[in-house]
Amino acid sequence: MKTQNLPFTKVQSLGNDFILLNFLNIKNKKKLPQKTISYLCNRHFGIGADGILLLTQKNKTPHVQIFNADGTQAELCLNGARCVSYYLYKTHNFPKQFTFTMGNSTLTAKIIETKNGIEVLNKIEMPRYVGTKTVLGHTGHVIDSGNPHFVIFSNVTHDWLKQNGKKIESHPSFLNKTNVEFVHKLKKNIYELFVFERGCGITLACGSGACAALCALFELKKVKEKEKVVFQMLGGKLLCWLEDGFVHLQANAHLVFEGKVGG
Repeated sequence: MKTQNLPFTKVQSLGNDFILLNFLNIKNKKKLPQKTISYLCNRHFGIGADGILLLTQKNKTPHVQIFNADGTQAELCLNGARCVSYYLYKTHNFPKQFTFTMGNSTLTAKIIETKNGIEVLNKIEMPRYVGTKTVLGHTGHVIDSGNPHFVIFSNVTHDWLKQNGKKIESHPSFLNKTNVEFVHKLKKNIYELFVFERGCGITLACGSGACAALCALFELKKVKEKEKVVFQMLGGKLLCWLEDGFVHLQANAHLVFEGKVGG
């Protein structure tokens, strides 16, 4: 696929940044080669991003494909979903509540006006709790959020995760690798969350990681249904709660800039 004069929109939520490619009205869509994705996401030679959001249509409903910075395709990205929700509302006159699909998941988006600006509330089915596993001396919770997560309740530093996150993410016991979250309680219903994302490395935030962490907390009976939890990540705070079998996630999103890739 040629990238010359390719229009794009840079979006971010909680510092988790993406290149959004709008193919809603394009017929005969071509696949994005892995090397093209890696080039566009490169922060020195390309636009720079944690991943690419490819916006298309499926059965007349907006559909999103998510690609990691290394060119691999992911199943789900809830910070990316929040960015797409905001983008469709701001640029395509979507209503304040609508649905769209990402991978095999259907998400509900709700736009909320707050005193600090616009926030997006996304709702998705509760992840599936798989069980526990010990990897490299760390016992964690295996969660299927549509993408794989390994949630470890332990207090580690950012530097430690930078040195060791890859070893856990790529451990042979995870057949398709995994996202890794280290979760540490700060005070009642407020948790620090560090994430090493599969195919990206350390990112400033991870919505599906927070979703997985909430699932683990619920499984351990640390939180109850409808009880709101704040996850403090490097890029900011994400509000989460479980209600009627769905996880609700609320935070801000922003359109950063628009442009075209040069030749």
